[in-house]
Amino acid sequence: IDPFQVTSEKTKERILQSLCWPGMFSDVKSYRSSCHKCHMTAKGTANDQESVVCLPVTTTPYHLQANGKVECFNGTLKSMFRKLCTDNKNEWDEMLPFLLLAYREVPHERSGFTLFEMLYGWSVRVPMKLLQVLFTGEGDVRNSTVEHVVKLHEKWADIGFLVKDNLLERPKRLKALYDCHAKTREFSSW
Repeated sequence: IDPFQVTSEKTKERILQSLCWPGMFSDVKSYRSSCHKCHMTAKGTANDQESVVCLPVTTTPYHLQANGKVECFNGTLKSMFRKLCTDNKNEWDEMLPFLLLAYREVPHERSGFTLFEMLYGWSVRVPMKLLQVLFTGEGDVRNSTVEHVVKLHEKWADIGFLVKDNLLERPKRLKALYDCHAKTREFSSW
């Protein structure tokens, strides 16, 4: 970006289009003040911070609640890794790709699909599954590119609807499970 043609408003707009971080306005001001030409042509950036509301998310080692999904993934991966290390003490590093493959091919509890399947549109093709397809003739391995892309888009649309349904249905099931032992309570007035 040529600093001679960029105003603070344009800089702010370009940054806001892509990202936002706590203290970004002071960073923009310090960048503009470090450039002699920008410093001489700067008009005023006092109202920059009021034009955008940025709420910082507190994510520190001592406040793990903000990273709930990441921490859940880390916990699952740690327990799988711990089990792998206890079972295969000498060759755990060679078994690591298989551990990650095992994690990626297990359906997610809430969506009902594997991460690989939601991303690529088909389930992970492990060697035994490929042999089963070849010997039984269940799937046609040779498709044209256009047919493959059309089927992939249809499958992604179907997966999207099913994931949405599963995500809406799961809280209802959990509420019913939680409420099965609940008792209605009545309070008398004074």
